[in-house]
Amino acid sequence: MKHKPWPILCLAFLHLIAPIFSLLLIYFFFELHPKAYVELLFKNKDYLSLLLHLSYPVAAFVIFTYKRWSLPVFWAIQLGAIIFNLIFIVKASQFYLYQLSLMMVGITMLNILITGYFLLPLVRQSFYDQSLHWWTTKERFVLELSAKLMTIDQKELSVTVVNISETGIFFRDDSREAYLKLEDQVELKFMLAKLPFHFSLEIIQYYESKNGYGAAFLTMTDQQKRELKSLLKALKILGLIHKRDQESRFNDFKRWFSGLFKGEGLVPSIHSKK
Repeated sequence: MKHKPWPILCLAFLHLIAPIFSLLLIYFFFELHPKAYVELLFKNKDYLSLLLHLSYPVAAFVIFTYKRWSLPVFWAIQLGAIIFNLIFIVKASQFYLYQLSLMMVGITMLNILITGYFLLPLVRQSFYDQSLHWWTTKERFVLELSAKLMTIDQKELSVTVVNISETGIFFRDDSREAYLKLEDQVELKFMLAKLPFHFSLEIIQYYESKNGYGAAFLTMTDQQKRELKSLLKALKILGLIHKRDQESRFNDFKRWFSGLFKGEGLVPSIHSKK
C-alpha cells in the first residue's frame, strides 16, 4: 500500500470540496448564484468570508501533506472557522434565518468533531512520528527464511525473516525470547541460495500481535549494498513482492470501507512500516 491512510485522504477530500457545499447552501437559502455571490463578496469587500471559503482547500492541503507541522496549522484553521461560524449563527438568528442558523450549527458541530478527531492520540502520533509513514517505504519482498540474530549482549537467537526492502527487514521471533527494545542494535545473518548475508539493524517497531520486529539497516559497506541490491532484484524477478504492495488502490479502499462497518480503520494504522 503506497498511499496515505484512507481516513486522512477522505477528510482532506471533504475539506477540498467544502466551498462547493457552502455555495450550494447559499443558493438554496438565498437563491443566489455562486458567481453572483462571489461578485457580491468582492463588491462589499467581505474578504473575511472569502478567506473562510479558501481556508478549507488550504486545510485539505495541510493534512494531505502529512507533516509534523500539519496539525498545528490545521487546528488554527479549524478554530478560525468555528469562531466565524458562531458569529454567523448569531447574525443569522438576528434576521430570523432559523433554518440557516440550524444548518450552521450542524456544520460547526462537524468542525468540532473533525478537530477532536485530529486530537486523538493515534492520529497525532501518525503525524508526529514520521517513521510510521509506511507509504514512504520501498517495495517489500517476502522471504519466510530462518535466520540467526545476535543481540547487543551477544545472545544468539533463531528468528524468521518475513520480508525485506531497501530500508530494512521485518522478522518474527517465534521463540519469544528476544525481548528487544526500540533502538536496540542487532546483527542478523541468514543464508539464501548458498549465499551468506549479514546486516546490522536497529529496532524501530514491535508488533505484539505478530511477535515481530521492524528493523532498519544501519551503515552498510559497499559490498553489503551490492549484495542487498542483487538480492532484491532476484526476489523481484521471482515475483516475491509483498501482496499489500501489489494491491490496487481501489481494492484497498473497498477493504478499508468495509472495515468501517466493523469498527476498524477509523484511525490511521501505526503498525505497517516494516
